[in-house]
Amino acid sequence: MSDRILIILIVLGLSIGGYRLITKLIEPKPEATPAAKTTAKTTAKTTKQKAAPEPATTAPTTAETPPAPAAKPIETPQEPEEIIPPRLSDQKMNELFKVSGIAKGTQGSMVIINNKSLQEGDELEELRIEKITCDYAVVLYQGNTYQIAPIYLQAQIK
Repeated sequence: MSDRILIILIVLGLSIGGYRLITKLIEPKPEATPAAKTTAKTTAKTTKQKAAPEPATTAPTTAETPPAPAAKPIETPQEPEEIIPPRLSDQKMNELFKVSGIAKGTQGSMVIINNKSLQEGDELEELRIEKITCDYAVVLYQGNTYQIAPIYLQAQIK
């Protein structure tokens, strides 16, 4: 009977020792300071003296814990700003959009640009007709406002 008790104690001792070994492998090791090393040695000595040892846990002190990394401010995604291309010269606008004529009628004003008849509010490519007068058309192109006129009136508008 004493052999059975001895075997049970050996198995129990091995299982507890195996538990300690596994927990030491799993637990992350904190940065050891000289004070922490002496605390760990004294803790190891006291755990060997106990009959039913439990895993050694020590409360971390402020000296043992590294400082927390500085928190980065949370960046909220911002809507991209509308990029407005540089303003073109009036000469370049008149080259891109050739005004053949301007007419006023009973149904409103009309301008003929690049051989297409347009009224106020109509769009041609990126060009929007804002206003039509007797001599020129006020247009919005790539975020900029321009006055374009028929070829025969361009010298008078400048």
